[in-house]
Amino acid sequence: MNLRNYKDYCFFTYESSDFDYHIFDLGDVVINGKNEIGVIIQLHPFLNESKYPINSEVRTDMFGNESSYYLRLAKQDEIKKYRPELFNEILTNKNQKK
Repeated sequence: MNLRNYKDYCFFTYESSDFDYHIFDLGDVVINGKNEIGVIIQLHPFLNESKYPINSEVRTDMFGNESSYYLRLAKQDEIKKYRPELFNEILTNKNQKK
């Protein structure tokens, strides 16, 4: 699931990198191993010593910076269970687009 209004979840204006190695997109709703649900608000690379991107990191509205390897897209039932207010907003946004 993806929220187009992801900027509503930011406290600041975050700049995202423009490199092509991103697993997720801005606004994606993800879950980590602790069942925390977050909205991706920033994308940035994790560079090795030669400044080559070996992984991507993301910033979420709920649990800060995290390697994308430890995240996956959240399922509807997970969002509903762990962050129901976000699920309600997703439903509202879908209904407004029709």
